[in-house]
Amino acid sequence: MRQFALCLILAAVVPCMAADRVYQKGKYLDVDSQAYQKLVGDTSVMRHENDLSVQIDDLIYIGQCEERRHFSSCRPGAWVVGDMIDVRIDKDSMYLKKPDGGELKTHIVKRVRAH
Repeated sequence: MRQFALCLILAAVVPCMAADRVYQKGKYLDVDSQAYQKLVGDTSVMRHENDLSVQIDDLIYIGQCEERRHFSSCRPGAWVVGDMIDVRIDKDSMYLKKPDGGELKTHIVKRVRAH
């Protein structure tokens, strides 16, 4: 009985959480990728730090994320520079909606007024 009640609660809460994701259109301006070596345990591994620029109205947001070799949602190859994409801002995070429906989460490191 408890499991049934828990399932009912989850069924009510999950759609509400998804409804809070309101996207707006933004112009994908650029991506700047910097490669660097990171020490993980005793091993040096190659990583990429990506800065993604998106313009929403008169503000340009620059979001940063780290791309890892084997597992990463921070692969900017899904978009073409100059295209309009779905994006949402939540405090200090910028989320870009991927073509497959997923999201790319970045940490906003800069906000600039567009000229």
